[in-house]
Amino acid sequence: MRFGLMLAVLSSGAIGCGDNISTLQCEAGETLECVCSDGSSASQQCLDGNRLTPCACESDTPVDAGTDSNLDSDGGSVIGNCDDGTFDQGDVCATEPYAGGVYFEGTLSEGSCSAMVLQQFWPTLSANEIRPFPCTPSYYRFRSDDSLVYLQNSGELQLYEDGSGDPLISTPGCEGNVRSAVGFDENDRPFYLCGLDLFAGANLIRAELGMNYAGTLADGRSLIVEPGAHPGRLDYVVIDDAGNELSRLAPHAEIDKLRPLTDATTIDGDVAYVLFERIDATSLEAPERELISYRLDADNEFQPSRRTTIDTFERVLFTSNRLVLSDGSMFLRESDPDSDAQLDERIRGFLPDGSVRVLWREAESPRVKSSAFTRQILQGPLEAPLN
Repeated sequence: MRFGLMLAVLSSGAIGCGDNISTLQCEAGETLECVCSDGSSASQQCLDGNRLTPCACESDTPVDAGTDSNLDSDGGSVIGNCDDGTFDQGDVCATEPYAGGVYFEGTLSEGSCSAMVLQQFWPTLSANEIRPFPCTPSYYRFRSDDSLVYLQNSGELQLYEDGSGDPLISTPGCEGNVRSAVGFDENDRPFYLCGLDLFAGANLIRAELGMNYAGTLADGRSLIVEPGAHPGRLDYVVIDDAGNELSRLAPHAEIDKLRPLTDATTIDGDVAYVLFERIDATSLEAPERELISYRLDADNEFQPSRRTTIDTFERVLFTSNRLVLSDGSMFLRESDPDSDAQLDERIRGFLPDGSVRVLWREAESPRVKSSAFTRQILQGPLEAPLN
């Protein structure tokens, strides 16, 4: 299926759970086979311009499959109607193609602090890993030039070269005490938390922010979360590099029980996508859990992007195990209910057409296993910088 990248498999080989995904072109009028979230096969049509209609799954969230109206002029998904004044379950809009990769942190040897690796799992599962790293990095971030930066538990920020004697990145407001997360503008100026304070280079831009930093865009605007007008709820707030508020996303009156997931943010130049989680525990036997994303544009305006239910009821302790992409794809790293090993994990993709795919299973991974240190998922380049 193509959303951003042209991801499809010809009818001779459907995409299935655990399969690698090929990147290829398709011809207008061609019928492609796809796999639905319940494992059944369905079909989709290739439109002109290498665009695909959603997978026509009877069991998945219904969409208007087979029409150009599901895709905008840039190849982004427009499923559902986000212009009717409501943001409903199943809506996918305000998206744009995503041309990068997605990675997760794992280990080659649990308990060994120097065995940490990054492995790419989207749009394909890489056979190799980014390694080695010094003992126990606590956070990773790819910059806009695709260089990789990591944060040591000691609080030092380093530029990855080969994992041995990697150069330090200066954080003059807080040498040796940086906390995750970190971000960079288009000039590679670091934005980082020193204790509870947010710095841009040497300048303090927001005091007592805590861990409520989501990232920095190319033009130097930053996304943070802070309390607003709704008691007990946090808003996404856009600030400039002097800490002045530029705009605010506070959809709590329209959608209740929202919790921002700051580490799930993705940034592409002067545009960002942010994610909320919503858990409605009215029914204790079957609480409803949703992921809800919004797009921030260069004019500081937020637009609804995607709203979907996810079928997991795991008590998640880390916000860094979810990620939203610009094309509406959402990823979740969670415990694997189908594994015999209690602590095994898996990664699932909730794709814009309503289908759900298992993209990585620890039980089937010959080398990379889950790490007890972090459960980070992060955006990065399409081609991994392997040693």
